[in-house]
Amino acid sequence: SGRYGLQVPASNSFTDLENKYRQQFGSGFVVNDGWRSYENQVKAMEKHKAGGPKAATPGTSNHGWGTAVDLGGPIGNANSAQHAWLRQNAAQFGWHWVGQRYGEPWHWEYRPQ
Repeated sequence: SGRYGLQVPASNSFTDLENKYRQQFGSGFVVNDGWRSYENQVKAMEKHKAGGPKAATPGTSNHGWGTAVDLGGPIGNANSAQHAWLRQNAAQFGWHWVGQRYGEPWHWEYRPQ
């Protein structure tokens, strides 16, 4: 596996995207979550059922497949310049803001063409 437990192609692309981002903003990404084990996805679902943040059904999360990251810092705010930049540039690297569907500005998935 690659950085943050991502599949190697996703990891390599993420690194390339982060390097471009660093050129623009002077720092890299804040990564709050990458690959997540099945057991950790079960825990995430339990927290969700108890009123916590949304979570995918265990066995269906792209985190478990090594193709998703949750980003923090300014990207956690969909109105930030950093988030706008990522929306405009991430697809060139195969990354997409899938979290938009769930009200999660931080959730990005690797889906190459």
